[in-house]
Amino acid sequence: MAMLRLRQKVWQREQRERAQPPPELGPPPFEPFSTVVAQPLPDFIR
Repeated sequence: MAMLRLRQKVWQREQRERAQPPPELGPPPFEPFSTVVAQPLPDFIR
């Protein structure tokens, strides 16, 4: 359960970083870790 909560936090942080990419980096690169977190998500997270 703690692992799921940790994944949700990481996913939410990645979404925030993706929405606001640092200008010097340009578009954020695709992280392989995102494929690990990319699982069916409950509606309340979307």
